[in-house]
Amino acid sequence: PLPGNGGRAPIAITLSLESESRVPGEQVLLLGIGSGLNASAMELIW
Repeated sequence: PLPGNGGRAPIAITLSLESESRVPGEQVLLLGIGSGLNASAMELIW
């Protein structure tokens, strides 16, 4: 079964679930949105 609301962990959970479909050198955008006016983003090279 897939997880529901992961609280603070959805980026880590998604990276774990999708890690096999990523290739070295691929650009990945991590985006987290919280309640209110709270958001963060980070680009990384896999």
